[in-house]
Amino acid sequence: MYKRIVSVLLFTALCSAMWAQISVNRLFNEFSTAKNVEKVKLGGLLMSIVKTFERGNGELANISGIKVLSLEECSPEVKQRFNESVSNLRDNRYETFINTNDGSERSKILLRFEKDLIRELVIVTSGEDPALISITGKIDPKDIEKWSSKKSDGE
Repeated sequence: MYKRIVSVLLFTALCSAMWAQISVNRLFNEFSTAKNVEKVKLGGLLMSIVKTFERGNGELANISGIKVLSLEECSPEVKQRFNESVSNLRDNRYETFINTNDGSERSKILLRFEKDLIRELVIVTSGEDPALISITGKIDPKDIEKWSSKKSDGE
């Protein structure tokens, strides 16, 4: 009898720990319907149209979708819930590229790889101006190096 009680308690603790962990998709879906949230989704046909107006070296060629979620105009309660969810963000499909803490501000950059290509790049910020940005496509990691070097060169 004692073993059954311990087993049930361990199972319950494991399930609650798994439920407390939040995935990127769940985070986006949960807060995309919040009051005063700003949400933008570009994909499919709209992304093709954006690519036709691109100037430069075709940097958007390998990007198939962009999702942006900004909670800047949301109530403090919604921001607090988002910030707590970000602190519980655990998604085994992603590798943490950068994780920074600056006082109450926190930023994470997560990458999801498939066959040596970045299939999704996720930027999550919490604090006073929380946001979530997801860029999907078939991005070569070398492209990110080019983008960051252009940014630091002032282009």
